Amino acid sequence: MASYSEATSSAKSSLASAQSDVTAYVQVLSDARDKLAAYKASTGNGNGDHTYKLLHTFLECLPTEGARIIARDIVECTTSGGVETLRDFAQHLLTAILKPMKAHVMTPLATPSPAWVPTQTSDSSPQRWRAWLKAACLRRDGNKCVLIGAYDLAQSVKLPEGTLDETVITEATEAAHIIPFAMGNFISSEMHQSAIIWDALYRCFPSIRARMDFSTAKINEPYNAVTLCSRLHTLFGRFALTLEPTSIESVYRVKRYRGFPSLWNTFIPQDAVITLTTSDPGVALPSRYLLELHSSVAKILHLSGMGEYIERIMREQEELRCLSGDGSTKIQRLLMAL
Repeated sequence: MASYSEATSSAKSSLASAQSDVTAYVQVLSDARDKLAAYKASTGNGNGDHTYKLLHTFLECLPTEGARIIARDIVECTTSGGVETLRDFAQHLLTAILKPMKAHVMTPLATPSPAWVPTQTSDSSPQRWRAWLKAACLRRDGNKCVLIGAYDLAQSVKLPEGTLDETVITEATEAAHIIPFAMGNFISSEMHQSAIIWDALYRCFPSIRARMDFSTAKINEPYNAVTLCSRLHTLFGRFALTLEPTSIESVYRVKRYRGFPSLWNTFIPQDAVITLTTSDPGVALPSRYLLELHSSVAKILHLSGMGEYIERIMREQEELRCLSGDGSTKIQRLLMAL
C-alpha cells in the first residue's frame, strides 16, 4: 500500500500535469486567435472571404479537445504556408464537415486539409434496413417522440381501442439519424472522399472515436438515432433543432435556431430540458458525444452564416431539379463551386 507521502506526491504530480495541460490549451487558443486576427487585418476579410469568421467560429464552438487540435492546425497553416494555406484550411472544414452534414450528401466535394494528411479507412458501411432502426428506437423510446412525447401513430392503431388516454397526442414518427445516414452510405469510388470527411470529424470531435469508436459502419446503430415526429425530424436534420448535452448524464437542453416554427414551441417543455430514458435496456440510448457533435455543428452553421448559404444552394437545386450530362446532380456541382 502506498504511503501517505507517496500518495500526496502522486496527487501533486497529477495536479501539476492538469494545470500544465490547461496552460498549454489556453496558449494554443491564444496563438490561433492572434493568427486569425492578423489574417483579418491583412486581408480585410472582404470579397466574400469567410476564412476568419469560419475558423473563429470553429474555435469557439468545438468541444475542448477538438478546439485544441484545430487551434494547432491554424497555427501550423500560418507558419508553413501563410494566407493561402489558411484559406485552404477553412475551405477544407467547410467541404469536409459543414456541407456533408448540412446537405446530407456523400459527394466528391471535400477538399484535403493543408494541415494534415488523411488516412484511408477500410471500414465498410453495413446495409441495414431503416425499418429495423425505427423499430429499435421505438422500443427504446416507448413508441414516443423523445422531444414532445407524441405517441407513434402507426403503433397507436395497433392497440385495442381505448388503450390510450384521449389526451395522448399521436403523430407519425421517424428514426432521426444524428450523424446523417449519407455520411455512412458511400460506394467504393467515394472511399477517398469518405476518408477526408471522417478524418476531419475525428479531429474536430475526437470523443466519437476515442470514447465510442464511432465509424461509417455504425451509422445505423440506435445510439446514432432518436425518435422524433416527422416534422421535427426534418428540423433536426436542417440543424434548426438540436439536443445539447448538459453536465447531467442523459439530460439535454433543447436548442432552437432560426427557421424553427414557433407553432412547435407549444409542445416543448417550458424549461427546454428533456431527459432521455429507455423502455428497453437492450437498446442503447442516443450518444451524448454524437449529440454534442450535432449541436456544435448547428452552432457553427448559424454563427458563421454558412447554414443559410448552403440552404440557398439547396433551394436552387429544388427549383432546378435537373441532372448534368455526367449524371451528377445540380447540387453536387453547385456545392463544389462554393
